[in-house]
Amino acid sequence: MIIDPMNPAAMDPTSIQPGPQLHLVLLGGPPAVGKSTVAEALLSQFVDNAPVRIQWIDVDTLWRHQPWRVDDTTITMLHANLRSVLHNAAIAGIDVVIVSWVFQNPTFHDLVVSLAPDNTAHLRIRLDASQPVWEGRLATRPISDEHRAFYRQRYTEAGLSPADHVIQTDHRPVSDIADETDSLIRAWLGIVDGTSQPVPRPGQTGAPELD
Repeated sequence: MIIDPMNPAAMDPTSIQPGPQLHLVLLGGPPAVGKSTVAEALLSQFVDNAPVRIQWIDVDTLWRHQPWRVDDTTITMLHANLRSVLHNAAIAGIDVVIVSWVFQNPTFHDLVVSLAPDNTAHLRIRLDASQPVWEGRLATRPISDEHRAFYRQRYTEAGLSPADHVIQTDHRPVSDIADETDSLIRAWLGIVDGTSQPVPRPGQTGAPELD
C-alpha cells in the first residue's frame, strides 16, 4: 500500500500490522561529544542492501521549544512524543531505533525503554572523550558561560552512567566511530551472514575527525 504522507486521512491504521520486535540502541554521552554526528554517519551504513531498517531519534528535538521551560506540561509532551514515535516505528516495521540523548543516569535509559512497545530489546552505547578533547569540541559551540557550566556537569554525569559498550572518540574519524558502533549493533542483532558487511561510503578515506 502506498501512503501519501501529506494526507494522513488516507491511511487506514487497521491495514497496518506491527513489524518484528523493535530494538533500541540508546546512544549516550555528554553534550557535544558527537552523538548526532555519529548517528548521521551510522544511518549511511544501512542503505539499500542492509539486512535491517533503522531510524534515528534525537530526544532533545522532541521537546525543543522557546522560550525554554521544564515543567510537568513540557515533560508530559516529551513523553507523549517519544512514545508516539517509538510505537509508530514498530508499526512501520522499523527494526532498530537509535535514540540519542545524554543519558546522564540510568533512569533516563529506563524512561525511554518504558515508553517503547512491550518486549522491546535495548543496547546502551556511550560515546566518550577525554576532557581536554571534549572541551575543544565544546569551545566551537556558541553557548553562554552559564550553559558551559551546565554542560560540564553533564560531562561528569554522563561519564558515570552505565553502558553495555563505551566507545572512545578522541582524534578518530567519524566514519571509524560509526563503523565501531555499526559492528556492535550487528553483533547484538546476530547479523552474521554475507549481507551484514558495512555499506561502503564514498570519501571514507581521510574522513573528518570529531575534534
